[in-house]
Amino acid sequence: MAAMKAFLAVLLFLVAGSRQDHDSYTVPLIKRDTDPSVLQVDDKYYMVTEDGSGSSKIPIYTSTNLKSWEFSNYVFTEKTFPTWADKAQDVSCQELHKIGCSYNVYFGTAKGGVHVIGVATASTPTGPFKDSGKPLWADPTGVPVYQPHLARDGKF
Repeated sequence: MAAMKAFLAVLLFLVAGSRQDHDSYTVPLIKRDTDPSVLQVDDKYYMVTEDGSGSSKIPIYTSTNLKSWEFSNYVFTEKTFPTWADKAQDVSCQELHKIGCSYNVYFGTAKGGVHVIGVATASTPTGPFKDSGKPLWADPTGVPVYQPHLARDGKF
């Protein structure tokens, strides 16, 4: 028991001591925005989030330092929201990825009351984005899917 206490004391000292060697800061959260996804392109960062208001727009923010964020655009507007998706359904769990020369936003939404995953593509990380025209994935067994994540296998 004494050895365990000594080990924990040393570990606590090392962790606490190492934190003093680094600058620290608090990243201010963007009001209402949740579930962020950040992509670095050269010296700039791009973030997509849920806007927390129940809309389906998916705001896009940019930053050069990961501390200060500036609004740039929306992935969707009321006019460009996917026509195949349920209008009353919020979009959620969005992720921004660069695939070759394109930028893709993967998102969860619903079609016919069933959760599905969609994708919108643009030539720049701030859009304009165009929806693929249909859900990218819906589980054929009816199990809700809404949290997309891209796994790369090295082939693209």
